[in-house]
Amino acid sequence: MTPLVSVIMICRNGERFLAEAIDSLFRQGFAEWELIFVDDGSTDGSLALAGAYAKRDPGRVRLIIHPQGEWKGTAASRNLGLLAARGKYVTFLDADDVYEPDRLARHQRCMDDNPGLGVVISHDLYWRSWGRTGRRYLDAVIGPAVTPGRPIPSPGLLVGTLLTRGAPLPGLCSVTFRRSALRQRIPAELIGHYEDQALLASALLRETSMVLDEVLCRYRQHPWSITHGNDPREDVSGSPAAAARASFLAWLRHEISLRRRPLPELEAWIATELNRLRADELRPPERLLPVMDPLRGRVAWLGRVWKRRRRRMAVMAHVQRFAELDPVASSRAYWDHRVQDLPLSQDAVGTPGFISAHDGYRHRKAGYLSELLGFDGWRDRAVLDVGCGIGLDLLRFARAGASVTGVDLSATAVDIARRNCAAAGVSAHIVQGDATCLPFSGENFDLVVGYALLPFVQRPEAVIDELLRVLRPGGTAILMAYNRRSWMWFFTLPFGGPGGHADAPIYRQETPASWRQMCKEFAEVQTWTDRFPAEVPGGYAGARALAAVWKRIPARLTRNLGWHLLAVGRKTG
Repeated sequence: MTPLVSVIMICRNGERFLAEAIDSLFRQGFAEWELIFVDDGSTDGSLALAGAYAKRDPGRVRLIIHPQGEWKGTAASRNLGLLAARGKYVTFLDADDVYEPDRLARHQRCMDDNPGLGVVISHDLYWRSWGRTGRRYLDAVIGPAVTPGRPIPSPGLLVGTLLTRGAPLPGLCSVTFRRSALRQRIPAELIGHYEDQALLASALLRETSMVLDEVLCRYRQHPWSITHGNDPREDVSGSPAAAARASFLAWLRHEISLRRRPLPELEAWIATELNRLRADELRPPERLLPVMDPLRGRVAWLGRVWKRRRRRMAVMAHVQRFAELDPVASSRAYWDHRVQDLPLSQDAVGTPGFISAHDGYRHRKAGYLSELLGFDGWRDRAVLDVGCGIGLDLLRFARAGASVTGVDLSATAVDIARRNCAAAGVSAHIVQGDATCLPFSGENFDLVVGYALLPFVQRPEAVIDELLRVLRPGGTAILMAYNRRSWMWFFTLPFGGPGGHADAPIYRQETPASWRQMCKEFAEVQTWTDRFPAEVPGGYAGARALAAVWKRIPARLTRNLGWHLLAVGRKTG
Protein backbone atom coordinates (compact mmCIF):
# COMPACT_ATOMS: atom_id res chain seq x y z
CA MET A 1 0.00 0.00 0.00
CA THR A 2 1.41 3.39 -1.00
CA PRO A 3 1.73 5.69 2.04
CA LEU A 4 0.10 9.10 2.02
CA VAL A 5 2.95 10.81 3.91
CA SER A 6 6.68 10.11 3.61
CA VAL A 7 8.68 11.06 6.71
CA ILE A 8 12.40 11.45 6.02
CA MET A 9 14.85 11.14 8.91
CA ILE A 10 18.54 11.75 8.31
CA CYS A 11 20.89 10.67 11.05
CA ARG A 12 24.56 10.80 11.91
CA ASN A 13 25.42 9.52 15.37
CA GLY A 14 21.98 10.36 16.75
CA GLU A 15 21.57 7.34 19.00
CA ARG A 16 21.08 9.47 22.12
CA PHE A 17 17.63 10.78 21.11
CA LEU A 18 16.72 8.50 18.21
CA ALA A 19 14.31 6.16 19.98
CA GLU A 20 12.29 9.06 21.37
CA ALA A 21 11.99 10.58 17.89
CA ILE A 22 10.85 7.37 16.17
CA ASP A 23 8.48 6.48 19.01
CA SER A 24 6.75 9.84 18.52
CA LEU A 25 6.09 8.81 14.93
CA PHE A 26 4.58 5.49 15.97
CA ARG A 27 2.31 7.34 18.40
CA GLN A 28 0.66 9.31 15.59
CA GLY A 29 -3.11 8.93 15.33
CA PHE A 30 -2.62 9.03 11.56
CA ALA A 31 -1.36 5.67 10.23
CA GLU A 32 -0.72 6.17 6.49
CA TRP A 33 2.95 7.07 6.77
CA GLU A 34 6.33 5.63 5.91
CA LEU A 35 9.64 6.38 7.59
CA ILE A 36 12.68 6.67 5.35
CA PHE A 37 15.73 6.49 7.60
CA VAL A 38 18.89 7.74 5.88
CA ASP A 39 22.07 6.98 7.78
CA ASP A 40 24.87 9.45 7.08
CA GLY A 41 27.92 7.45 8.10
CA SER A 42 27.03 6.90 11.76
CA THR A 43 29.68 5.33 13.96
CA ASP A 44 27.48 4.80 17.01
CA GLY A 45 24.47 2.52 17.40
CA SER A 46 22.04 4.62 15.38
CA LEU A 47 21.81 2.31 12.38
CA ALA A 48 21.31 -0.78 14.54
CA LEU A 49 18.60 0.96 16.53
CA ALA A 50 16.79 2.06 13.37
CA GLY A 51 17.17 -1.47 12.05
CA ALA A 52 15.26 -2.80 15.07
CA TYR A 53 12.32 -0.55 14.17
CA ALA A 54 12.51 -1.74 10.53
CA LYS A 55 12.24 -5.35 11.70
CA ARG A 56 9.31 -4.39 13.91
CA ASP A 57 7.40 -2.77 11.03
CA PRO A 58 9.10 -3.54 7.69
CA GLY A 59 6.17 -2.22 5.70
CA ARG A 60 6.59 1.30 7.02
CA VAL A 61 10.24 1.71 8.02
CA ARG A 62 12.93 1.64 5.32
CA LEU A 63 16.68 2.01 5.84
CA ILE A 64 18.98 3.72 3.34
CA ILE A 65 22.72 4.16 3.64
CA HIS A 66 25.28 5.84 1.41
CA PRO A 67 27.67 3.59 -0.56
CA GLN A 68 30.23 2.00 1.76
CA GLY A 69 28.44 3.67 4.66
CA GLU A 70 30.18 6.97 3.92
CA TRP A 71 29.41 10.37 5.35
CA LYS A 72 27.96 12.63 2.64
CA GLY A 73 26.44 15.50 4.63
CA THR A 74 22.93 16.73 5.31
CA ALA A 75 22.11 17.93 1.78
CA ALA A 76 23.04 14.66 0.10
CA SER A 77 21.24 12.67 2.80
CA ARG A 78 18.00 14.64 2.53
CA ASN A 79 18.17 14.40 -1.27
CA LEU A 80 18.58 10.62 -1.03
CA GLY A 81 15.50 10.47 1.18
CA LEU A 82 13.54 12.64 -1.25
CA LEU A 83 14.38 10.30 -4.14
CA ALA A 84 13.04 7.35 -2.14
CA ALA A 85 9.82 9.07 -0.98
CA ARG A 86 6.59 7.55 -2.28
CA GLY A 87 4.00 9.58 -0.42
CA LYS A 88 1.79 12.32 -1.83
CA TYR A 89 3.15 14.53 0.97
CA VAL A 90 6.71 14.73 2.29
CA THR A 91 7.94 15.88 5.67
CA PHE A 92 10.98 15.52 7.90
CA LEU A 93 11.73 14.40 11.44
CA ASP A 94 15.30 14.81 12.63
CA ALA A 95 16.70 12.23 15.02
CA ASP A 96 16.62 14.62 17.99
CA ASP A 97 13.12 16.09 17.52
CA VAL A 98 9.69 14.86 18.61
CA TYR A 99 6.28 15.00 16.91
CA GLU A 100 3.11 15.74 18.85
CA PRO A 101 0.53 12.92 18.41
CA ASP A 102 -1.64 14.78 15.87
CA ARG A 103 1.23 16.32 13.86
CA LEU A 104 0.83 14.25 10.67
CA ALA A 105 -2.96 14.18 10.72
CA ARG A 106 -3.26 17.93 11.12
CA HIS A 107 -0.95 18.70 8.21
CA GLN A 108 -2.51 16.01 6.01
CA ARG A 109 -6.03 17.37 6.57
CA CYS A 110 -4.87 20.89 5.75
CA MET A 111 -3.29 19.71 2.50
CA ASP A 112 -6.36 17.69 1.53
CA ASP A 113 -8.70 20.58 2.28
CA ASN A 114 -6.56 23.04 0.27
CA PRO A 115 -5.44 21.34 -2.95
CA GLY A 116 -3.68 24.51 -4.15
CA LEU A 117 -1.17 24.46 -1.30
CA GLY A 118 2.40 23.39 -1.83
CA VAL A 119 3.64 23.94 1.74
CA VAL A 120 2.03 23.76 5.20
CA ILE A 121 3.89 25.07 8.26
CA SER A 122 3.04 24.90 11.94
CA HIS A 123 4.91 26.40 14.87
CA ASP A 124 7.91 24.88 16.63
CA LEU A 125 8.42 24.54 20.33
CA TYR A 126 12.07 25.43 20.85
CA TRP A 127 12.53 22.64 23.36
CA ARG A 128 15.23 23.72 25.80
CA SER A 129 13.76 22.13 28.92
CA TRP A 130 14.12 18.45 27.90
CA GLY A 131 15.55 16.61 30.89
CA ARG A 132 17.00 19.86 32.24
CA THR A 133 16.08 22.55 34.74
CA GLY A 134 17.02 26.17 35.26
CA ARG A 135 15.84 29.56 34.08
CA ARG A 136 18.03 29.46 30.98
CA TYR A 137 16.22 26.37 29.73
CA LEU A 138 12.76 27.87 29.30
CA ASP A 139 10.97 26.80 26.12
CA ALA A 140 9.76 29.20 23.44
CA VAL A 141 7.31 29.01 20.55
CA ILE A 142 8.72 30.02 17.16
CA GLY A 143 6.79 30.57 13.96
CA PRO A 144 5.96 33.03 11.17
CA ALA A 145 4.02 36.14 12.25
CA VAL A 146 1.32 35.92 9.60
CA THR A 147 -2.41 35.30 9.61
CA PRO A 148 -2.92 31.58 10.33
CA GLY A 149 -5.16 29.43 8.17
CA ARG A 150 -4.97 31.69 5.12
CA PRO A 151 -3.27 30.74 1.82
CA ILE A 152 -0.22 32.94 1.18
CA PRO A 153 0.73 33.20 -2.51
CA SER A 154 4.40 32.80 -3.38
CA PRO A 155 6.80 34.27 -2.46
CA GLY A 156 4.97 36.18 0.29
CA LEU A 157 5.86 33.98 3.24
CA LEU A 158 9.55 33.84 2.33
CA VAL A 159 9.88 37.59 1.77
CA GLY A 160 7.82 38.33 4.86
CA THR A 161 9.93 36.30 7.24
CA LEU A 162 13.44 35.89 5.85
CA LEU A 163 14.33 39.52 6.55
CA THR A 164 12.97 39.64 10.11
CA ARG A 165 14.32 38.56 13.49
CA GLY A 166 11.15 38.27 15.48
CA ALA A 167 9.20 35.43 13.89
CA PRO A 168 11.47 33.13 11.89
CA LEU A 169 10.55 30.14 9.80
CA PRO A 170 10.53 26.97 11.90
CA GLY A 171 12.61 23.86 11.34
CA LEU A 172 11.72 21.23 8.76
CA CYS A 173 10.08 19.07 11.43
CA SER A 174 7.17 21.55 11.33
CA VAL A 175 6.90 21.71 7.53
CA THR A 176 5.02 19.43 5.12
CA PHE A 177 5.49 19.65 1.36
CA ARG A 178 3.31 18.42 -1.46
CA ARG A 179 5.76 16.09 -3.20
CA SER A 180 4.98 17.65 -6.56
CA ALA A 181 6.17 21.00 -5.13
CA LEU A 182 9.70 19.69 -4.51
CA ARG A 183 10.97 20.22 -8.03
CA GLN A 184 14.57 20.88 -7.02
CA ARG A 185 17.06 19.08 -4.87
CA ILE A 186 19.11 20.73 -2.15
CA PRO A 187 22.43 22.19 -3.39
CA ALA A 188 25.12 19.59 -2.70
CA GLU A 189 27.58 22.16 -1.37
CA LEU A 190 25.38 22.78 1.70
CA ILE A 191 26.69 19.79 3.60
CA GLY A 192 26.05 20.98 7.14
CA HIS A 193 24.33 24.37 7.38
CA TYR A 194 21.39 26.06 5.64
CA GLU A 195 20.39 23.02 3.58
CA ASP A 196 16.99 22.97 5.29
CA GLN A 197 16.47 26.67 4.56
CA ALA A 198 17.42 26.09 0.93
CA LEU A 199 14.80 23.36 0.53
CA LEU A 200 12.12 25.49 2.17
CA ALA A 201 13.09 28.68 0.31
CA SER A 202 12.98 26.84 -3.01
CA ALA A 203 9.38 25.75 -2.36
CA LEU A 204 8.21 29.08 -0.95
CA LEU A 205 9.56 30.95 -3.97
CA ARG A 206 7.16 28.99 -6.18
CA GLU A 207 4.32 27.58 -4.09
CA THR A 208 1.33 28.82 -2.13
CA SER A 209 1.77 28.19 1.59
CA MET A 210 -0.29 28.21 4.77
CA VAL A 211 0.65 28.58 8.44
CA LEU A 212 -1.24 26.71 11.15
CA ASP A 213 -1.53 28.41 14.52
CA GLU A 214 -0.55 25.26 16.39
CA VAL A 215 2.56 23.78 18.01
CA LEU A 216 2.95 20.27 16.60
CA CYS A 217 6.64 19.54 17.02
CA ARG A 218 9.24 19.84 19.76
CA TYR A 219 12.46 21.13 18.19
CA ARG A 220 15.13 20.02 20.62
CA GLN A 221 17.85 22.56 21.43
CA HIS A 222 21.14 21.02 22.53
CA PRO A 223 24.85 21.71 22.11
CA TRP A 224 25.52 18.67 19.88
CA SER A 225 23.21 19.71 17.05
CA ILE A 226 24.24 21.23 13.73
CA THR A 227 21.83 24.09 14.35
CA HIS A 228 23.65 25.00 17.53
CA GLY A 229 26.82 25.44 15.53
CA ASN A 230 24.90 27.60 13.09
CA ASP A 231 23.90 30.15 15.71
CA PRO A 232 24.12 33.72 14.31
CA ARG A 233 26.84 34.42 16.85
CA GLU A 234 28.98 31.86 15.02
CA ASP A 235 28.50 33.76 11.76
CA VAL A 236 31.98 35.26 11.93
CA SER A 237 34.91 35.39 9.58
CA GLY A 238 36.32 31.98 8.77
CA SER A 239 33.64 29.94 10.55
CA PRO A 240 31.79 27.07 8.82
CA ALA A 241 28.53 28.91 9.45
CA ALA A 242 29.79 32.03 7.63
CA ALA A 243 30.93 30.01 4.63
CA ALA A 244 27.64 28.11 4.51
CA ARG A 245 25.65 31.31 4.81
CA ALA A 246 27.53 32.83 1.89
CA SER A 247 26.85 29.72 -0.22
CA PHE A 248 23.17 29.75 0.71
CA LEU A 249 22.74 33.44 -0.10
CA ALA A 250 24.53 33.08 -3.43
CA TRP A 251 22.29 30.14 -4.28
CA LEU A 252 19.17 32.05 -3.24
CA ARG A 253 20.17 35.06 -5.34
CA HIS A 254 20.49 32.75 -8.36
CA GLU A 255 17.09 31.20 -7.68
CA ILE A 256 15.47 34.63 -7.46
CA SER A 257 17.09 35.67 -10.74
CA LEU A 258 15.25 32.81 -12.48
CA ARG A 259 11.86 34.24 -11.57
CA ARG A 260 9.87 36.15 -14.12
CA ARG A 261 9.03 38.80 -11.57
CA PRO A 262 12.03 40.30 -9.76
CA LEU A 263 12.23 40.72 -5.99
CA PRO A 264 14.39 43.85 -5.70
CA GLU A 265 14.02 44.21 -1.95
CA LEU A 266 15.14 40.66 -1.23
CA GLU A 267 17.91 40.88 -3.82
CA ALA A 268 19.23 44.08 -2.22
CA TRP A 269 19.21 42.44 1.20
CA ILE A 270 21.13 39.43 -0.13
CA ALA A 271 23.70 41.70 -1.77
CA THR A 272 24.19 43.58 1.50
CA GLU A 273 24.66 40.37 3.46
CA LEU A 274 27.11 38.94 0.94
CA ASN A 275 29.13 42.16 0.94
CA ARG A 276 29.29 42.04 4.73
CA LEU A 277 30.54 38.47 4.68
CA ARG A 278 33.20 39.32 2.11
CA ALA A 279 34.29 42.34 4.13
CA ASP A 280 34.58 40.17 7.22
CA GLU A 281 36.89 37.81 5.33
CA LEU A 282 39.18 40.65 4.24
CA ARG A 283 39.23 42.55 7.52
CA PRO A 284 41.94 41.72 10.07
CA PRO A 285 40.69 40.25 13.33
CA GLU A 286 39.15 43.01 15.46
CA ARG A 287 41.45 42.30 18.37
CA LEU A 288 44.46 43.21 16.16
CA LEU A 289 43.16 46.51 14.76
CA PRO A 290 43.92 48.68 17.81
CA VAL A 291 47.43 47.24 17.93
CA MET A 292 48.06 47.81 14.22
CA ASP A 293 46.54 51.27 14.08
CA PRO A 294 44.48 52.71 16.99
CA LEU A 295 42.82 55.37 14.82
CA ARG A 296 42.00 52.89 12.08
CA GLY A 297 40.49 50.57 14.66
CA ARG A 298 38.17 53.29 15.99
CA VAL A 299 37.12 54.40 12.50
CA ALA A 300 36.41 50.80 11.50
CA TRP A 301 34.30 50.29 14.63
CA LEU A 302 32.23 53.42 13.93
CA GLY A 303 31.73 52.29 10.35
CA ARG A 304 30.41 48.94 11.46
CA VAL A 305 28.12 50.64 13.96
CA TRP A 306 26.63 52.79 11.23
CA LYS A 307 26.23 49.89 8.80
CA ARG A 308 24.52 47.75 11.44
CA ARG A 309 22.08 50.54 12.15
CA ARG A 310 21.31 51.06 8.47
CA ARG A 311 20.72 47.33 7.97
CA ARG A 312 18.42 47.20 10.98
CA MET A 313 16.45 50.26 9.86
CA ALA A 314 16.06 48.72 6.39
CA VAL A 315 14.71 45.50 7.88
CA MET A 316 12.29 47.39 10.13
CA ALA A 317 11.07 49.39 7.12
CA HIS A 318 10.50 46.15 5.26
CA VAL A 319 8.56 44.65 8.15
CA GLN A 320 6.37 47.77 8.25
CA ARG A 321 5.59 47.51 4.52
CA PHE A 322 4.81 43.81 4.80
CA ALA A 323 2.53 44.43 7.76
CA GLU A 324 0.52 46.98 5.79
CA LEU A 325 -0.89 44.11 3.74
CA ASP A 326 -2.87 43.08 6.81
CA PRO A 327 -1.65 45.07 9.83
CA VAL A 328 -4.06 43.70 12.41
CA ALA A 329 -3.52 40.07 11.43
CA SER A 330 0.26 40.45 11.29
CA SER A 331 0.35 42.09 14.71
CA ARG A 332 -1.97 39.51 16.22
CA ALA A 333 0.20 36.64 14.98
CA TYR A 334 3.38 38.35 16.21
CA TRP A 335 2.07 39.04 19.72
CA ASP A 336 0.55 35.59 20.03
CA HIS A 337 4.11 34.29 20.07
CA ARG A 338 6.00 37.16 21.67
CA VAL A 339 3.72 38.34 24.47
CA GLN A 340 5.58 36.18 26.99
CA ASP A 341 9.06 35.75 25.56
CA LEU A 342 11.16 36.80 28.56
CA PRO A 343 12.48 33.79 30.53
CA LEU A 344 11.69 35.28 33.93
CA SER A 345 10.21 32.30 35.75
CA GLN A 346 10.21 28.52 35.68
CA ASP A 347 6.83 28.46 37.41
CA ALA A 348 3.61 27.60 35.62
CA VAL A 349 1.36 30.38 34.34
CA GLY A 350 -0.94 31.63 37.08
CA THR A 351 1.17 30.43 40.00
CA PRO A 352 2.34 32.95 42.61
CA GLY A 353 5.94 32.48 41.51
CA PHE A 354 5.12 33.24 37.87
CA ILE A 355 3.10 36.35 38.69
CA SER A 356 5.63 37.62 41.22
CA ALA A 357 8.57 37.21 38.83
CA HIS A 358 6.93 39.04 35.94
CA ASP A 359 5.33 41.74 38.06
CA GLY A 360 8.54 42.37 39.98
CA TYR A 361 10.60 42.70 36.81
CA ARG A 362 8.06 45.08 35.29
CA HIS A 363 8.10 47.44 38.28
CA ARG A 364 11.86 47.33 38.74
CA LYS A 365 12.34 48.26 35.10
CA ALA A 366 9.76 51.08 35.21
CA GLY A 367 9.86 52.22 38.82
CA TYR A 368 7.36 55.00 38.22
CA LEU A 369 4.47 52.62 37.39
CA SER A 370 2.86 52.39 40.81
CA GLU A 371 2.74 56.15 41.19
CA LEU A 372 1.55 56.69 37.61
CA LEU A 373 -1.29 54.18 37.70
CA GLY A 374 -2.22 54.79 41.35
CA PHE A 375 -3.86 51.41 41.82
CA ASP A 376 -5.29 52.13 45.28
CA GLY A 377 -7.04 55.28 44.07
CA TRP A 378 -9.51 53.42 41.84
CA ARG A 379 -11.47 51.39 44.38
CA ASP A 380 -15.08 50.82 43.24
CA ARG A 381 -14.32 52.51 39.90
CA ALA A 382 -14.49 50.98 36.40
CA VAL A 383 -11.03 50.49 34.89
CA LEU A 384 -10.24 49.41 31.30
CA ASP A 385 -6.72 48.23 30.36
CA VAL A 386 -6.30 48.28 26.57
CA GLY A 387 -3.40 46.09 25.52
CA CYS A 388 -3.52 44.36 28.89
CA GLY A 389 -0.90 41.73 27.98
CA ILE A 390 -0.73 38.97 30.57
CA GLY A 391 -2.83 40.96 33.04
CA LEU A 392 -0.28 42.20 35.59
CA ASP A 393 -1.83 45.66 35.96
CA LEU A 394 -5.32 44.14 35.98
CA LEU A 395 -4.31 42.08 39.00
CA ARG A 396 -3.12 45.14 40.92
CA PHE A 397 -6.23 47.17 40.09
CA ALA A 398 -8.52 44.25 41.04
CA ARG A 399 -6.72 43.66 44.33
CA ALA A 400 -7.19 47.35 45.11
CA GLY A 401 -10.95 46.96 44.70
CA ALA A 402 -11.52 48.29 41.17
CA SER A 403 -13.94 46.76 38.67
CA VAL A 404 -11.50 45.72 35.94
CA THR A 405 -11.80 44.97 32.23
CA GLY A 406 -8.97 44.03 29.92
CA VAL A 407 -8.72 43.78 26.16
CA ASP A 408 -5.82 42.58 24.02
CA LEU A 409 -5.33 41.75 20.35
CA SER A 410 -3.48 38.53 21.19
CA ALA A 411 -5.42 35.37 22.06
CA THR A 412 -2.34 34.10 23.90
CA ALA A 413 -2.23 37.21 26.08
CA VAL A 414 -5.95 36.94 26.87
CA ASP A 415 -5.59 33.29 27.85
CA ILE A 416 -2.61 33.94 30.16
CA ALA A 417 -4.27 37.00 31.71
CA ARG A 418 -7.42 35.02 32.47
CA ARG A 419 -5.39 32.22 34.06
CA ASN A 420 -3.37 34.66 36.13
CA CYS A 421 -6.50 36.41 37.43
CA ALA A 422 -8.30 33.14 38.13
CA ALA A 423 -5.32 31.76 40.03
CA ALA A 424 -5.06 34.97 42.06
CA GLY A 425 -8.76 34.76 42.93
CA VAL A 426 -9.73 38.13 41.46
CA SER A 427 -12.63 38.95 39.17
CA ALA A 428 -11.78 40.42 35.77
CA HIS A 429 -13.56 40.64 32.43
CA ILE A 430 -10.92 39.99 29.73
CA VAL A 431 -11.71 39.85 26.02
CA GLN A 432 -9.84 39.70 22.74
CA GLY A 433 -10.28 42.78 20.59
CA ASP A 434 -8.80 45.48 18.40
CA ALA A 435 -7.98 48.82 20.06
CA THR A 436 -9.29 50.71 17.02
CA CYS A 437 -12.74 49.13 17.47
CA LEU A 438 -13.29 48.35 21.15
CA PRO A 439 -16.17 45.94 21.91
CA PHE A 440 -17.75 48.22 24.54
CA SER A 441 -20.50 50.79 24.54
CA GLY A 442 -19.66 54.46 25.06
CA GLU A 443 -18.96 56.20 28.38
CA ASN A 444 -18.42 53.00 30.36
CA PHE A 445 -15.15 53.52 32.24
CA ASP A 446 -13.69 55.93 34.78
CA LEU A 447 -10.09 55.10 33.83
CA VAL A 448 -8.64 53.87 30.56
CA VAL A 449 -5.01 52.69 30.48
CA GLY A 450 -3.10 52.39 27.21
CA TYR A 451 0.35 51.46 28.46
CA ALA A 452 2.80 50.10 25.84
CA LEU A 453 -0.07 50.16 23.33
CA LEU A 454 0.39 53.10 20.96
CA PRO A 455 3.91 52.12 19.77
CA PHE A 456 2.42 49.00 18.18
CA VAL A 457 -0.69 50.29 16.40
CA GLN A 458 -0.84 51.58 12.86
CA ARG A 459 -3.39 54.34 13.52
CA PRO A 460 -2.86 55.76 17.01
CA GLU A 461 -5.33 58.57 16.36
CA ALA A 462 -8.09 55.97 15.84
CA VAL A 463 -7.13 54.29 19.13
CA ILE A 464 -7.30 57.59 21.01
CA ASP A 465 -10.75 58.26 19.49
CA GLU A 466 -11.89 54.89 20.86
CA LEU A 467 -10.46 55.59 24.30
CA LEU A 468 -12.31 58.89 24.41
CA ARG A 469 -15.51 57.18 23.27
CA VAL A 470 -15.53 54.60 26.09
CA LEU A 471 -14.46 57.07 28.83
CA ARG A 472 -17.09 58.62 31.01
CA PRO A 473 -17.22 62.43 31.13
CA GLY A 474 -14.48 63.52 33.49
CA GLY A 475 -12.75 60.15 33.17
CA THR A 476 -8.98 59.76 33.05
CA ALA A 477 -6.71 58.27 30.39
CA ILE A 478 -3.10 57.19 31.01
CA LEU A 479 -0.98 56.61 27.90
CA MET A 480 2.59 55.69 27.03
CA ALA A 481 4.72 55.81 23.87
CA TYR A 482 8.43 55.48 23.04
CA ASN A 483 10.63 58.56 22.82
CA ARG A 484 12.62 58.82 19.61
CA ARG A 485 15.05 61.24 21.25
CA SER A 486 15.91 59.26 24.34
CA TRP A 487 18.99 57.80 25.99
CA MET A 488 17.90 54.43 24.61
CA TRP A 489 18.63 55.57 21.06
CA PHE A 490 22.23 56.45 21.94
CA PHE A 491 22.77 53.38 24.11
CA THR A 492 21.54 50.93 21.45
CA LEU A 493 23.10 52.72 18.46
CA PRO A 494 25.92 50.14 18.13
CA PHE A 495 23.29 47.41 17.82
CA GLY A 496 21.22 49.11 15.13
CA GLY A 497 18.60 50.77 17.29
CA PRO A 498 16.27 49.73 20.12
CA GLY A 499 15.89 46.03 20.71
CA GLY A 500 13.02 44.34 22.47
CA HIS A 501 9.96 44.42 20.22
CA ALA A 502 11.36 46.83 17.64
CA ASP A 503 10.95 44.00 15.11
CA ALA A 504 7.16 43.90 15.58
CA PRO A 505 5.13 44.22 12.37
CA ILE A 506 4.09 47.71 13.52
CA TYR A 507 6.51 49.75 15.59
CA ARG A 508 6.68 53.50 16.03
CA GLN A 509 8.40 56.15 18.12
CA GLU A 510 7.32 59.71 18.80
CA THR A 511 9.08 62.95 19.51
CA PRO A 512 7.91 64.98 22.52
CA ALA A 513 6.28 67.43 20.08
CA SER A 514 4.40 64.75 18.12
CA TRP A 515 3.36 63.15 21.43
CA ARG A 516 1.81 66.38 22.66
CA GLN A 517 0.01 66.73 19.35
CA MET A 518 -1.30 63.18 19.56
CA CYS A 519 -2.73 63.73 23.04
CA LYS A 520 -4.28 67.14 22.41
CA GLU A 521 -7.85 65.76 22.33
CA PHE A 522 -7.73 65.24 26.11
CA ALA A 523 -8.45 68.06 28.55
CA GLU A 524 -5.92 69.07 31.20
CA VAL A 525 -3.38 66.74 29.60
CA GLN A 526 0.11 66.50 31.06
CA THR A 527 2.99 64.95 29.12
CA TRP A 528 6.52 64.12 30.26
CA THR A 529 9.27 61.51 29.90
CA ASP A 530 10.39 58.77 32.27
CA ARG A 531 12.08 55.34 32.29
CA PHE A 532 15.74 56.17 32.68
CA PRO A 533 18.65 53.70 32.97
CA ALA A 534 18.06 51.47 35.98
CA GLU A 535 19.98 48.67 37.63
CA VAL A 536 17.56 45.93 36.69
CA PRO A 537 18.62 42.61 38.28
CA GLY A 538 20.02 40.28 35.68
CA GLY A 539 20.67 43.11 33.24
CA TYR A 540 23.73 43.40 31.06
CA ALA A 541 26.92 44.80 32.52
CA GLY A 542 26.69 47.72 30.09
CA ALA A 543 23.21 48.59 31.33
CA ARG A 544 24.35 48.50 34.95
CA ALA A 545 27.35 50.70 34.17
CA LEU A 546 25.16 53.19 32.32
CA ALA A 547 22.75 53.34 35.27
CA ALA A 548 25.63 54.09 37.63
CA VAL A 549 26.92 56.90 35.39
CA TRP A 550 23.44 58.30 34.80
CA LYS A 551 22.92 58.93 38.50
CA ARG A 552 25.80 61.40 38.46
CA ILE A 553 24.37 63.55 35.64
CA PRO A 554 22.27 66.55 36.79
CA ALA A 555 18.57 65.78 36.34
CA ARG A 556 17.92 69.07 34.52
CA LEU A 557 20.11 67.82 31.65
CA THR A 558 18.38 64.47 31.25
CA ARG A 559 14.71 65.04 32.08
CA ASN A 560 13.65 65.06 28.40
CA LEU A 561 15.65 61.95 27.48
CA GLY A 562 13.44 59.31 29.11
CA TRP A 563 12.68 56.26 26.99
CA HIS A 564 8.97 56.44 27.81
CA LEU A 565 6.71 59.33 26.81
CA LEU A 566 3.83 59.52 29.28
CA ALA A 567 0.53 61.36 29.25
CA VAL A 568 -2.34 61.75 31.71
CA GLY A 569 -5.47 63.50 30.48
CA ARG A 570 -9.17 63.83 31.15
CA LYS A 571 -12.26 63.66 29.01
CA THR A 572 -14.28 66.87 29.19
CA GLY A 573 -17.55 66.66 31.08
